Amino acid sequence: MKPFQLRRCAHNSLRRFHASGDTSHVKNSIAAYRHAARLIQARKSQYFIAAGPLQEKTAAYLNLLDHTAVVLFKRLWERGTLDDSDCAISALKLLLEGRAGEYADVLRLSNNLGLSLQWRFERRGERKDIDDAIAYLRAVVRLMPPDHTDMPNGLANLGHAFLRRFQSLADLEDIDEAASLLSGAVCLATEEHATYLPLWFAGLGLSFITRFKRTGDLPDVDKAIYAGQKAVNLAPESHKYLATMLRNLGTSFLRRFERKGDLADIDHAISSYSRALNLSADSDADTLLPLDSLSELFRRHFEPTGIEGDINEAIWDYIR
Repeated sequence: MKPFQLRRCAHNSLRRFHASGDTSHVKNSIAAYRHAARLIQARKSQYFIAAGPLQEKTAAYLNLLDHTAVVLFKRLWERGTLDDSDCAISALKLLLEGRAGEYADVLRLSNNLGLSLQWRFERRGERKDIDDAIAYLRAVVRLMPPDHTDMPNGLANLGHAFLRRFQSLADLEDIDEAASLLSGAVCLATEEHATYLPLWFAGLGLSFITRFKRTGDLPDVDKAIYAGQKAVNLAPESHKYLATMLRNLGTSFLRRFERKGDLADIDHAISSYSRALNLSADSDADTLLPLDSLSELFRRHFEPTGIEGDINEAIWDYIR
Protein backbone atom coordinates (compact mmCIF):
# COMPACT_ATOMS: atom_id res chain seq x y z
CA MET A 1 0.00 0.00 0.00
CA LYS A 2 1.07 3.58 -0.66
CA PRO A 3 1.31 6.08 2.21
CA PHE A 4 -1.84 7.93 1.18
CA GLN A 5 -3.80 4.69 1.13
CA LEU A 6 -2.44 3.75 4.55
CA ARG A 7 -3.39 7.16 5.93
CA ARG A 8 -6.90 6.71 4.55
CA CYS A 9 -7.10 3.28 6.22
CA ALA A 10 -5.89 4.79 9.48
CA HIS A 11 -8.55 7.49 9.35
CA ASN A 12 -11.34 5.06 8.47
CA SER A 13 -10.31 2.71 11.27
CA LEU A 14 -10.76 5.48 13.82
CA ARG A 15 -14.21 6.19 12.43
CA ARG A 16 -15.06 2.51 12.84
CA PHE A 17 -13.93 2.70 16.47
CA HIS A 18 -16.27 5.62 17.16
CA ALA A 19 -19.12 3.71 15.55
CA SER A 20 -18.51 0.42 17.37
CA GLY A 21 -16.33 1.12 20.43
CA ASP A 22 -14.06 -1.77 19.42
CA THR A 23 -10.47 -0.91 20.38
CA SER A 24 -9.01 -3.23 17.72
CA HIS A 25 -9.79 -0.46 15.20
CA VAL A 26 -7.61 1.97 17.17
CA LYS A 27 -4.72 -0.50 17.12
CA ASN A 28 -5.13 -1.02 13.37
CA SER A 29 -5.32 2.73 12.80
CA ILE A 30 -2.13 3.54 14.71
CA ALA A 31 -0.28 0.66 13.03
CA ALA A 32 -1.34 1.91 9.57
CA TYR A 33 -0.40 5.50 10.38
CA ARG A 34 3.05 4.54 11.65
CA HIS A 35 3.65 2.33 8.63
CA ALA A 36 2.76 5.22 6.33
CA ALA A 37 5.13 7.50 8.24
CA ARG A 38 7.99 5.03 7.85
CA LEU A 39 7.36 4.77 4.11
CA ILE A 40 7.27 8.55 3.72
CA GLN A 41 10.49 8.94 5.70
CA ALA A 42 12.23 6.26 3.63
CA ARG A 43 11.12 7.74 0.29
CA LYS A 44 10.72 11.37 1.20
CA SER A 45 11.79 12.79 -2.17
CA GLN A 46 8.97 10.94 -3.92
CA TYR A 47 6.31 12.80 -1.93
CA PHE A 48 7.63 16.37 -1.89
CA ILE A 49 5.04 17.56 -4.41
CA ALA A 50 2.19 16.45 -2.13
CA ALA A 51 3.67 17.96 1.04
CA GLY A 52 0.81 20.44 1.49
CA PRO A 53 -2.05 17.95 1.13
CA LEU A 54 -0.09 15.44 3.20
CA GLN A 55 0.25 17.90 6.08
CA GLU A 56 -3.46 18.68 5.92
CA LYS A 57 -4.34 14.98 6.06
CA THR A 58 -1.93 14.48 8.94
CA ALA A 59 -3.53 17.32 10.90
CA ALA A 60 -7.02 15.92 10.25
CA TYR A 61 -5.93 12.46 11.39
CA LEU A 62 -4.28 13.78 14.56
CA ASN A 63 -7.41 15.76 15.40
CA LEU A 64 -9.54 12.62 15.13
CA LEU A 65 -6.94 10.63 17.06
CA ASP A 66 -7.00 13.30 19.78
CA HIS A 67 -10.76 12.91 20.08
CA THR A 68 -10.27 9.14 20.22
CA ALA A 69 -7.70 9.48 23.02
CA VAL A 70 -10.12 11.64 25.02
CA VAL A 71 -12.84 9.00 24.67
CA LEU A 72 -10.48 6.21 25.74
CA PHE A 73 -9.10 8.25 28.66
CA LYS A 74 -12.62 8.88 29.98
CA ARG A 75 -13.46 5.20 29.59
CA LEU A 76 -10.54 4.29 31.85
CA TRP A 77 -12.12 6.06 34.82
CA GLU A 78 -15.60 4.75 34.12
CA ARG A 79 -15.39 1.11 33.09
CA GLY A 80 -11.92 0.84 31.60
CA THR A 81 -10.14 -2.31 30.53
CA LEU A 82 -6.46 -3.00 29.97
CA ASP A 83 -7.22 -2.90 26.25
CA ASP A 84 -8.54 0.65 26.67
CA SER A 85 -5.37 1.66 28.52
CA ASP A 86 -3.10 0.10 25.90
CA CYS A 87 -4.88 1.98 23.12
CA ALA A 88 -5.04 5.25 25.06
CA ILE A 89 -1.31 5.09 25.78
CA SER A 90 -0.44 4.30 22.15
CA ALA A 91 -2.66 7.13 20.89
CA LEU A 92 -1.27 9.66 23.37
CA LYS A 93 2.33 8.77 22.52
CA LEU A 94 1.65 9.23 18.81
CA LEU A 95 -0.07 12.56 19.49
CA LEU A 96 2.91 13.76 21.52
CA GLU A 97 5.19 12.94 18.59
CA GLY A 98 2.90 14.79 16.17
CA ARG A 99 2.40 17.87 18.35
CA ALA A 100 5.76 18.20 20.06
CA GLY A 101 5.94 21.94 19.42
CA GLU A 102 2.48 22.86 20.73
CA TYR A 103 2.89 23.83 24.40
CA ALA A 104 -0.72 23.51 25.60
CA ASP A 105 -1.16 20.17 23.84
CA VAL A 106 2.11 18.81 25.23
CA LEU A 107 1.00 19.64 28.79
CA ARG A 108 -2.42 18.05 28.36
CA LEU A 109 -1.21 14.97 26.49
CA SER A 110 1.72 14.36 28.85
CA ASN A 111 -0.58 14.62 31.86
CA ASN A 112 -3.13 12.19 30.39
CA LEU A 113 -0.37 9.82 29.30
CA GLY A 114 1.15 9.81 32.78
CA LEU A 115 -2.23 9.11 34.40
CA SER A 116 -3.01 6.35 31.88
CA LEU A 117 0.33 4.66 32.57
CA GLN A 118 -0.33 4.85 36.31
CA TRP A 119 -3.80 3.35 35.77
CA ARG A 120 -2.25 0.45 33.88
CA PHE A 121 0.46 -0.02 36.50
CA GLU A 122 -2.17 -0.36 39.22
CA ARG A 123 -3.70 -3.27 37.32
CA ARG A 124 -0.77 -4.90 35.55
CA GLY A 125 1.97 -4.09 38.06
CA GLU A 126 4.81 -3.53 35.58
CA ARG A 127 7.52 -1.30 37.07
CA LYS A 128 8.23 0.47 33.76
CA ASP A 129 4.68 1.86 33.64
CA ILE A 130 4.92 3.69 36.96
CA ASP A 131 8.46 4.89 36.18
CA ASP A 132 7.24 6.26 32.83
CA ALA A 133 4.16 7.76 34.47
CA ILE A 134 6.35 9.67 36.90
CA ALA A 135 8.61 10.82 34.05
CA TYR A 136 5.68 12.25 32.05
CA LEU A 137 4.01 13.84 35.09
CA ARG A 138 7.32 15.35 36.19
CA ALA A 139 7.75 16.81 32.70
CA VAL A 140 4.34 18.49 33.05
CA VAL A 141 5.41 20.19 36.31
CA ARG A 142 8.75 21.27 34.84
CA LEU A 143 7.13 22.74 31.74
CA MET A 144 4.70 24.94 33.69
CA PRO A 145 5.69 28.31 35.15
CA PRO A 146 5.29 28.42 38.97
CA ASP A 147 2.15 30.59 38.76
CA HIS A 148 0.38 28.39 36.19
CA THR A 149 -3.25 27.77 37.21
CA ASP A 150 -2.80 24.02 36.71
CA MET A 151 0.35 23.78 38.84
CA PRO A 152 -1.57 22.40 41.89
CA ASN A 153 -3.06 19.65 39.68
CA GLY A 154 0.36 18.84 38.27
CA LEU A 155 1.94 18.60 41.73
CA ALA A 156 -0.93 16.47 43.05
CA ASN A 157 -0.85 14.05 40.11
CA LEU A 158 2.91 13.62 40.44
CA GLY A 159 2.63 13.24 44.21
CA HIS A 160 0.02 10.49 43.90
CA ALA A 161 2.21 8.68 41.37
CA PHE A 162 5.13 8.68 43.83
CA LEU A 163 2.77 7.42 46.55
CA ARG A 164 1.66 4.56 44.29
CA ARG A 165 5.23 3.60 43.55
CA PHE A 166 6.13 3.61 47.23
CA GLN A 167 3.18 1.35 48.02
CA SER A 168 4.59 -1.19 45.57
CA LEU A 169 8.35 -0.80 45.97
CA ALA A 170 8.74 0.73 49.46
CA ASP A 171 11.50 3.19 48.55
CA LEU A 172 11.44 5.85 51.30
CA GLU A 173 12.53 8.58 48.86
CA ASP A 174 9.25 8.10 46.98
CA ILE A 175 7.11 8.74 50.06
CA ASP A 176 9.20 11.84 50.85
CA GLU A 177 8.54 13.11 47.32
CA ALA A 178 4.82 12.31 47.62
CA ALA A 179 4.48 14.23 50.89
CA SER A 180 6.42 17.22 49.53
CA LEU A 181 4.49 17.42 46.25
CA LEU A 182 1.04 17.00 47.81
CA SER A 183 1.92 19.63 50.43
CA GLY A 184 2.76 21.97 47.57
CA ALA A 185 -0.51 21.17 45.81
CA VAL A 186 -2.73 22.01 48.79
CA CYS A 187 -0.71 25.16 49.55
CA LEU A 188 -1.14 26.49 46.00
CA ALA A 189 -4.78 25.46 45.63
CA THR A 190 -7.38 28.14 44.99
CA GLU A 191 -11.18 28.09 44.91
CA GLU A 192 -11.14 26.61 41.43
CA HIS A 193 -9.45 23.49 42.84
CA ALA A 194 -12.07 22.97 45.57
CA THR A 195 -13.41 19.79 43.97
CA TYR A 196 -10.00 18.12 44.14
CA LEU A 197 -8.90 19.28 47.60
CA PRO A 198 -10.48 16.39 49.57
CA LEU A 199 -8.50 13.86 47.52
CA TRP A 200 -5.30 15.91 47.72
CA PHE A 201 -5.54 16.21 51.50
CA ALA A 202 -6.41 12.51 51.72
CA GLY A 203 -3.34 11.61 49.68
CA LEU A 204 -1.21 13.90 51.83
CA GLY A 205 -2.52 12.30 55.01
CA LEU A 206 -1.88 8.82 53.60
CA SER A 207 1.67 9.86 52.71
CA PHE A 208 2.38 11.05 56.24
CA ILE A 209 0.88 8.01 58.00
CA THR A 210 2.65 5.67 55.58
CA ARG A 211 5.98 7.35 56.34
CA PHE A 212 5.22 7.26 60.07
CA LYS A 213 4.78 3.48 59.88
CA ARG A 214 8.26 3.23 58.37
CA THR A 215 10.16 5.80 60.43
CA GLY A 216 8.14 6.19 63.64
CA ASP A 217 8.61 9.97 63.44
CA LEU A 218 5.79 11.29 65.67
CA PRO A 219 5.26 14.66 63.90
CA ASP A 220 4.22 12.67 60.80
CA VAL A 221 1.23 11.12 62.56
CA ASP A 222 0.12 14.57 63.75
CA LYS A 223 0.38 15.84 60.17
CA ALA A 224 -1.52 12.78 58.93
CA ILE A 225 -4.38 13.52 61.30
CA TYR A 226 -4.48 17.20 60.33
CA ALA A 227 -4.56 16.37 56.60
CA GLY A 228 -7.07 13.55 57.11
CA GLN A 229 -9.42 15.83 59.03
CA LYS A 230 -9.17 18.46 56.29
CA ALA A 231 -10.04 15.82 53.68
CA VAL A 232 -13.07 14.58 55.62
CA ASN A 233 -14.31 18.10 56.41
CA LEU A 234 -14.04 19.24 52.80
CA ALA A 235 -15.62 16.13 51.25
CA PRO A 236 -19.40 16.14 50.74
CA GLU A 237 -21.34 13.25 52.30
CA SER A 238 -21.87 11.82 48.82
CA HIS A 239 -18.13 11.74 48.01
CA LYS A 240 -17.15 8.42 46.44
CA TYR A 241 -14.11 7.99 48.68
CA LEU A 242 -15.38 9.46 51.95
CA ALA A 243 -15.51 6.03 53.64
CA THR A 244 -11.88 5.42 52.69
CA MET A 245 -10.87 8.86 53.97
CA LEU A 246 -12.60 8.16 57.29
CA ARG A 247 -10.94 4.77 57.59
CA ASN A 248 -7.50 6.29 56.97
CA LEU A 249 -8.20 9.05 59.49
CA GLY A 250 -9.26 6.45 62.05
CA THR A 251 -6.05 4.52 61.43
CA SER A 252 -4.01 7.68 62.04
CA PHE A 253 -5.76 8.32 65.37
CA LEU A 254 -5.19 4.69 66.35
CA ARG A 255 -1.47 4.87 65.52
CA ARG A 256 -1.10 7.99 67.65
CA PHE A 257 -2.95 6.34 70.53
CA GLU A 258 -0.52 3.44 70.35
CA ARG A 259 2.37 5.88 70.80
CA LYS A 260 0.88 8.43 73.20
CA GLY A 261 -1.85 6.48 74.99
CA ASP A 262 -4.32 9.39 74.87
CA LEU A 263 -7.85 7.94 75.11
CA ALA A 264 -9.23 10.88 73.14
CA ASP A 265 -7.48 9.41 70.08
CA ILE A 266 -9.31 6.10 70.57
CA ASP A 267 -12.59 8.04 70.75
CA HIS A 268 -11.76 9.81 67.48
CA ALA A 269 -10.74 6.52 65.86
CA ILE A 270 -14.01 4.87 66.89
CA SER A 271 -15.99 7.86 65.60
CA SER A 272 -14.19 7.80 62.23
CA TYR A 273 -14.52 4.05 61.76
CA SER A 274 -18.18 4.08 62.82
CA ARG A 275 -18.99 6.80 60.31
CA ALA A 276 -17.14 4.85 57.61
CA LEU A 277 -19.26 1.80 58.38
CA ASN A 278 -22.43 3.86 58.09
CA LEU A 279 -21.36 4.72 54.55
CA SER A 280 -20.52 1.10 53.74
CA ALA A 281 -23.57 0.43 51.58
CA ASP A 282 -22.22 2.85 48.94
CA SER A 283 -18.55 1.85 49.20
CA ASP A 284 -16.34 -0.83 47.79
CA ALA A 285 -16.01 -3.82 50.11
CA ASP A 286 -12.22 -3.70 50.13
CA THR A 287 -12.18 -0.14 51.51
CA LEU A 288 -14.18 -0.93 54.63
CA LEU A 289 -13.04 -1.65 58.14
CA PRO A 290 -14.41 -5.06 59.22
CA LEU A 291 -16.91 -5.02 62.07
CA ASP A 292 -14.63 -7.09 64.27
CA SER A 293 -11.91 -4.42 63.95
CA LEU A 294 -14.30 -1.73 65.18
CA SER A 295 -15.37 -3.98 68.02
CA GLU A 296 -11.72 -4.52 68.91
CA LEU A 297 -11.34 -0.75 69.22
CA PHE A 298 -14.23 -0.65 71.68
CA ARG A 299 -12.58 -3.44 73.65
CA ARG A 300 -9.30 -1.53 73.81
CA HIS A 301 -11.16 1.54 75.04
CA PHE A 302 -13.07 -0.50 77.61
CA GLU A 303 -9.94 -2.05 79.12
CA PRO A 304 -8.52 1.19 80.59
CA THR A 305 -11.86 2.92 81.26
CA GLY A 306 -14.06 0.13 82.58
CA ILE A 307 -17.08 1.84 81.00
CA GLU A 308 -19.62 -0.89 80.37
CA GLY A 309 -21.38 0.98 77.57
CA ASP A 310 -18.37 0.66 75.30
CA ILE A 311 -18.14 -3.12 75.52
CA ASN A 312 -21.92 -3.45 75.14
CA GLU A 313 -21.77 -1.44 71.95
CA ALA A 314 -18.93 -3.68 70.76
CA ILE A 315 -21.07 -6.77 71.36
CA TRP A 316 -23.90 -5.13 69.43
CA ASP A 317 -21.51 -4.59 66.50
CA TYR A 318 -20.75 -8.28 66.44
CA ILE A 319 -24.35 -9.43 66.30
CA ARG A 320 -26.13 -6.81 64.17
